[in-house]
Amino acid sequence: MGSNRLKGLVPEEVGTLTNLKFLNMASNQLSGKLPDISSMTRLINVQLFENQLTGSLPTTIHQLHSIEILSLSSNQLVGTIPRTINRLNGTLRGLYLSDNQIKGRIPTELCHFGSLEALFLDTNNFFGPIPSCLGNLANLEQLYLFQNQLTGGVPTTFGDLTKLTGLGLEENQLAGEMPASVCENVDGTTSLDIWADCTDQIGGDDPLLCSCCTVCCPSDECV
Repeated sequence: MGSNRLKGLVPEEVGTLTNLKFLNMASNQLSGKLPDISSMTRLINVQLFENQLTGSLPTTIHQLHSIEILSLSSNQLVGTIPRTINRLNGTLRGLYLSDNQIKGRIPTELCHFGSLEALFLDTNNFFGPIPSCLGNLANLEQLYLFQNQLTGGVPTTFGDLTKLTGLGLEENQLAGEMPASVCENVDGTTSLDIWADCTDQIGGDDPLLCSCCTVCCPSDECV
């Protein structure tokens, strides 16, 4: 049902499809609150991105015992990521929450998902330091945190993310120096690309010193 110009509310009856494993209603014009899908415990893949859904992530999200992909980007979601998310069974491979209005600190509960390969939290209202425990996500390949209000430095633990191919940090308020352990991965087997608000010269105007960043924003390559 994706990309069909569907309008209106998501029918409540969707939540009764308890045997459904794949839900795709992405790229429509659906509005209203995010539907309650917590009873759909066999769901593996949820695609609701690029709609006009409102409300917050339900605290019952942990009931999606089989979920691997949860894609809710480009909606109008608010609130915080519920801490109950850490009660998922650890099957989560992709969490896509880009381009919403979600706020608060990035919860450390996300650090429990050792199977996580993609974490998209960009273009929201997250603030505070980046949790260093994100460096425990050994299978992470894509980490995008740009366009938030994050402060502090880049955790040295990010050097442990040896499978990482994309790291987006631009349009935050990060400072300090890109850890050498992270820069070592730029020339590694995964060819890590890094975007940040940075300079490669000591004394530059940008707060983050980075000699290994692929792109230092602002530049024409920063979108």
